[in-house]
Amino acid sequence: MELFKFEEGTKETVSNGGMCVLEKILYGLFKSPFAVWRMSCKHLKEIRTEARLNIEKIDKPLPFICFLIRYIFDFLLHALIFLAVALAPIVAIIAAIKESSFIAFITTFAALYYGALAIRLSIESLVLIRKYGVVILRYIFLPIMIVYHFMYYLSKKCEAKTYKYQKRINDYKREDPTLE
Repeated sequence: MELFKFEEGTKETVSNGGMCVLEKILYGLFKSPFAVWRMSCKHLKEIRTEARLNIEKIDKPLPFICFLIRYIFDFLLHALIFLAVALAPIVAIIAAIKESSFIAFITTFAALYYGALAIRLSIESLVLIRKYGVVILRYIFLPIMIVYHFMYYLSKKCEAKTYKYQKRINDYKREDPTLE
């Protein structure tokens, strides 16, 4: 029975596919934090060469506030990535010596090494919010604003009707004092 007969070239296809999966898993586990670290190093180098953190060269209306925003969002988060990956082996060795445990070494190293990915994710989220924040707010708050203004319109209409009916009642009471 030749029900399970493979086509020609299946062995190469399966082995190449398996190697691709293995390569991407290993890249995701070990090399991606290092790649993120290199990206942050490049960004920090650009900040230094362009002197973006030199408060004297900022020609915006509010130079100190601009400096603080650049310091926190452009420099500090990338500096944390740099320090996390660069100091991960040293801090992990110190933790292993202090705790006398290989598990302490692994957990400390992993927390610092993969913490760079979490910081980079927050940086990219902030970039998305800065870039598309107005659009996101428009589509989230536009329906809320429509409902708010519709309710405001209804309340004003009810106030006008209430005033009108109250005026009629007062007119009837003046015409016929027995209604009181």
